[in-house]
Amino acid sequence: MNILIVDDDNAILELICIIVENAFESATIVRASCPNTAIAELDRYSFDLIICDYEMPPFGTGEDVYIHLRTHNSETQFLLFTSRNLEEVDFLTDSNDQRLSSLQKPARPKDITAMLNKILNYDGDGEQSKYRRVPIYNFTRFNYTKCSIFIEINKEKYVKIINKEHEYEMDFIQRYIQKEIKYFYILAEDYEDFLVEFTSTNFLKNTNSESDFLENAKKQHLYLASLVKQLGISQYSIDESSKLALQAIEQAHKSSFKGLIESLLKSNDYSYDHTFLITCICSHISGEVGLTKQANERLAMASLIHDLGIERADLNYIHDIRPEKIKDLTYDEQQIIRKHVKLLENNKNFTDISDEIQKILTIQHSFDENYPYNESQMNTNNSVTTLTFLVAHAFSNELYHYEFKPEKLREIFTILNYKFAHKNFYKILKAIKDKFLITDEE
Repeated sequence: MNILIVDDDNAILELICIIVENAFESATIVRASCPNTAIAELDRYSFDLIICDYEMPPFGTGEDVYIHLRTHNSETQFLLFTSRNLEEVDFLTDSNDQRLSSLQKPARPKDITAMLNKILNYDGDGEQSKYRRVPIYNFTRFNYTKCSIFIEINKEKYVKIINKEHEYEMDFIQRYIQKEIKYFYILAEDYEDFLVEFTSTNFLKNTNSESDFLENAKKQHLYLASLVKQLGISQYSIDESSKLALQAIEQAHKSSFKGLIESLLKSNDYSYDHTFLITCICSHISGEVGLTKQANERLAMASLIHDLGIERADLNYIHDIRPEKIKDLTYDEQQIIRKHVKLLENNKNFTDISDEIQKILTIQHSFDENYPYNESQMNTNNSVTTLTFLVAHAFSNELYHYEFKPEKLREIFTILNYKFAHKNFYKILKAIKDKFLITDEE
């Protein structure tokens, strides 16, 4: 059974996914966060059911998805899930389509399940387990749970790993992700309340301050990495990446270089920290090198996803800062680094992965004996956007290599000036020197 779920609100979309996965264990779920993505998925796959939000500004409505579906397929069931008064949705009231259903938001999970069973003429799987599963990536954005959390050993045995009303650390969740654990489990008696409060994060909470951007952004980055690990690269994961990239740009404009360095010195998550540092460097020099807003967004996107396939921060650090130590890693660890370059190689058909982003990723992952200063970077056909990313990434590497010591900034700049000696880099290097070497009084 193939089910497409469409909603621009990530929390609601994941809520419905949890309900569907527990109601129809064998279902294959495809996610879409806007009408265009949904329509692209309809052109690619056949579905038994579409569950679709109505209003998704500025990208369109559920009616757009429905019209496209019916133009090409008259059999698939379509459930419109909307907060609008159903009588106000014209295509619902004017339709005689027996395969068109609707449900008013908000709805209790048991009512959603009952509606799905009715639409699909499904009686359930008989006696259900005492446990309900929730994809592990949903826990990465929070650090507190009101209910006990379990892992499955087998169908008969579940082990509690987090007590109810307890906080947990991001590293704790990450260890299970690295063990290839895809689901955590909650008791069936907690399931309804868990889902009712899921979208307001009352059952899972993030107790960090809203102003602690770096800490909260790390959770979002781990969420994205674990989402990709479990579901693979899709337009949905790319859409989520784009949202996070825009948040990073907004914060980068607010962050002074010195303030950012102070935050990074207190942090220990290279995986996200270096991506945000690259975004900040690019944002700070974008005006000086003549980059547009769109180019800045592409740089943030490239920064966010270029090492997404390496979920371990220690391996990410070795890959970028201590590549000479790769040979000392285990075979499996080396494979993680080797294979991550292929994670995004088939993305040209995805929205937000432009040819330029693809080129940035390809060049950045072109190893030679001078890595991370590859000969391909000197190609005169590379755009200013691409060259800016390459220099910003190298600057970030050197900052980490020299442990962010202020007295080493001139030495770092000398290295960059030598490695990127081609005239194409002159303006970018001057911008970095003016912004970060001479003074930063923010």
